Amino acid sequence: ALLPFLASATSAAAVGAGVQVGLLCSLGYASQAAALSLGTQPGTAAFICSLQSVVVALMAARSGAGVARATWLAVALSVAGVACLELPSALSGGGAAFCVGDLIALGQPVGFGLSYVVLEEAMADHPDDELPIAALQCVVIAVAAVAAAAMLATDAPERLADAAAALEPLEELHD
Repeated sequence: ALLPFLASATSAAAVGAGVQVGLLCSLGYASQAAALSLGTQPGTAAFICSLQSVVVALMAARSGAGVARATWLAVALSVAGVACLELPSALSGGGAAFCVGDLIALGQPVGFGLSYVVLEEAMADHPDDELPIAALQCVVIAVAAVAAAAMLATDAPERLADAAAALEPLEELHD
């Protein structure tokens, strides 16, 4: 649905911003996938991902724009809320619940948080390019996902055959 908007960007800078946002989001998704594959508990990954609000607030503070106390309070409450929901199951395993994937999961808040900062700046600089920037973001994420799948899926043909076989009973229902 967004493909027609790819060519409608008003400047090369808008295209660059869309690509940059897509790359940063891809970093977040890749970090999440890698962390989960390395043993990070889903609740822990969710908690770490929630730290993106901290990244955004820190970037706002760094830019000199300042961050209101109410914003810091909201950030603290949001992180505490996610911690209450997600961390008890992860912490129930004790120290053994922590793994190298948890460190890799830190790429989530960095990638997603920075993507919000870049997107906000892009919308301020290119207010008429919201659809081309969104389309470019989606295309970059899709290309990154397909590239990662192609590089990592050594048994992809067998998996596709298994998936096709699993769908055969559904075809009988359709007939």
